[in-house]
Amino acid sequence: EYYKMMTEAMPEDAAKNLKIRLEGIKTAFGIDVEKEVINNLAGNLNLGVYDGGSITMGNFNTLITVSVKDEAVMQSVLEKAITKLPPGQVSKQKVGDIDAYVAMAGPAQVYLGVKAKNLIIAVGKPMFEKALKGDAAAGFVANLADKDLAGKLKGDGSTLYLNAAETLKVVKNFQMFIPGGGKGLDQKTQDAVGKFEYVLASSKLEGNSILGDFTIKTKFTESFFIEVEKLSKSFEPQPK
Repeated sequence: EYYKMMTEAMPEDAAKNLKIRLEGIKTAFGIDVEKEVINNLAGNLNLGVYDGGSITMGNFNTLITVSVKDEAVMQSVLEKAITKLPPGQVSKQKVGDIDAYVAMAGPAQVYLGVKAKNLIIAVGKPMFEKALKGDAAAGFVANLADKDLAGKLKGDGSTLYLNAAETLKVVKNFQMFIPGGGKGLDQKTQDAVGKFEYVLASSKLEGNSILGDFTIKTKFTESFFIEVEKLSKSFEPQPK
């Protein structure tokens, strides 16, 4: 329905160019994008980056899942795409009980497969295997002490969740690339980040209305704006 709405609202030239591109894909790969991909989407898209401490240049711990109506149709789309790509660009291997496709993306390997009516895309084999074996009831959300956060993450709306401590771990792993001679984040910056727990934005549809929440969870001991002002002033240049 979203796709239909967008295409109907397109200017004539844009709609014509889109049709040309879709016909090009059909000619090159034998894939009818509208019938085999868009009409096969079931409505859920998830993107997660997990375990910041083990993220490296070759291991991004990134997982994408897209729900589909018909597994066989999506499997067929993958097969058609793979057969038309240059030899050696994508390989096929058995992972668990499914056929997975492996593509190189720089130093990282991207795994794709279809299971339980989901197209699963993961950077790195360990994350792909975890996704195949995954049980939402036993995931990290089940162990969260913050029940409000857990409820939002398990809800059926749209959610964006960013954990401050995990983000800091990722930054530390790549601190050699941070300007300043590779010294990374100074202690003052790390202490400032440590005062925050997470950022959560969520929304859901109720009737004809969209209801949204935005939360910044902190470890502040005083009111939010007083603490933010203190943090801001602590980074101001001190007079010599």
